[in-house]
Amino acid sequence: MYFQILNTFMKIENYMRSFCVFITLFFFGKTYSQTNTWTGATDTDWHKACNWSLSSIPTCAHNVVIPNVTNYPIVSNIAHCNQIDITSTDADALTIQNAPARLDVGLGGSCSGTPTDNGGCGPVNCPTPVWSQTVATYSANDLAADAGGLYVVGETFFATSNSQWRFEKRNLTTGAIIWQQSSNPSNNRDICLGIALDGTGVYGGGYEAATLFDVRWRIEKRNLTTGAIIWQQTENVGGSNSEMIYDLAIDGTGVYLVGYDANNGNQWRMQKRSLTTGGVLWTQTYNSSAGSEIGKGIAVDATGVYIVGTDNSLANQQWRIQKRNLTTGALIWNVTSNPGAGLDDVKGIDVDASGVYIAGYVFSGDTYWQIEKRSLTTGALIGAFGTGGVVTSNPSGGYDRADAVIVNGSDLYIGGLDENAPNRQWRMEKRNATTGALSCIAANNPSAANSEGINNLTISPAGNVYAAGYQTSITNGVWRVQQQCACP
Repeated sequence: MYFQILNTFMKIENYMRSFCVFITLFFFGKTYSQTNTWTGATDTDWHKACNWSLSSIPTCAHNVVIPNVTNYPIVSNIAHCNQIDITSTDADALTIQNAPARLDVGLGGSCSGTPTDNGGCGPVNCPTPVWSQTVATYSANDLAADAGGLYVVGETFFATSNSQWRFEKRNLTTGAIIWQQSSNPSNNRDICLGIALDGTGVYGGGYEAATLFDVRWRIEKRNLTTGAIIWQQTENVGGSNSEMIYDLAIDGTGVYLVGYDANNGNQWRMQKRSLTTGGVLWTQTYNSSAGSEIGKGIAVDATGVYIVGTDNSLANQQWRIQKRNLTTGALIWNVTSNPGAGLDDVKGIDVDASGVYIAGYVFSGDTYWQIEKRSLTTGALIGAFGTGGVVTSNPSGGYDRADAVIVNGSDLYIGGLDENAPNRQWRMEKRNATTGALSCIAANNPSAANSEGINNLTISPAGNVYAAGYQTSITNGVWRVQQQCACP
């Protein structure tokens, strides 16, 4: 059943006749339709997705609302909705041109034909952060948020041969410091790379360098209120070798770590540890070649732990993605991705009920972002996302790198850097988690130096997005944290 608004309250432009429009159609049956509100954010074209609150043109499943706005909709071709409610008090709140323009109102039934999509909506540009805070301590590497604050970990750099871990808790609204703590287990370079958070503490993982040639895993748990140490654990596999934790994830049964150890020329190393003591619950390693292979990102859900990293089983470096058992770490599935002919790299990973998201970069002539969505059960690419499960972004002809991905409902955020500025700048993209469609770009250039970018992203319980990274040159690094602008 559908109802076509063809002759009622129309403006027939060809005959220079206009009518005032005030239409409210109610359907008194049970409906589960989504509300799609007209915003007129771009112009008056009904057939552009960027003029609607759901960032899509209305379908026969949408309840349309037209409130008081500056730009009112003009229907110039086939348009659909389930029902329409014009709450605007203006007389010209809706214009339907002469045929072929029509508005089919399905009222719980079906609409005729395919609604017209005029496209023409580029992504919103949102460059200015809500706030930013900097500390002259080299690099903020990861962050997490709860209702009480924003927790950040990274490195305080003293000299080439001596740096230490840094933990911060910051105010979510202003970025002001609540507390900060340091950890300096050696006189060499000690760096915290990853963070995880639960209701009992904040966990940091990285490495300590007992000597320049004896670099070992280190994990700490700290108090949420004060930052005081609760427990710490180190692990040294094979003596004088290079070993480090890259990332952490957490659930109610343990904290999961991924990184590498120096056996077999560098291999993936994965662990689950106790939340209360830091004791090892299981350890797994993976090595597909004699080349250097590193596990770099980790995420967890109720069905398994997901790990992503680099693999050198081919002549060029490729991505490898695995799913493992929560209780034992045993392998569930294992897939690779080799998008470019060069040294492709990856560390961003997140998961929701519809799939696992991976973000990294591809070296193929120039360097560009690549984002993939894969099945939770098989690791296969999900075709509805982008093109065959893959989205790429190449904002410049230079070095563009994606290092972080995080999903929040229908929204997917990817963070990293691009070379669109005279120097590398921070870049975040907001995309649709189902289709991969780009809706917003938040890029800013904190300084005039040659190297800066986002290392990681997090989302607060209120839905605000925060980024951690670095600005200025490598020789004069500055820790930077900011609340990203509110991408629509």
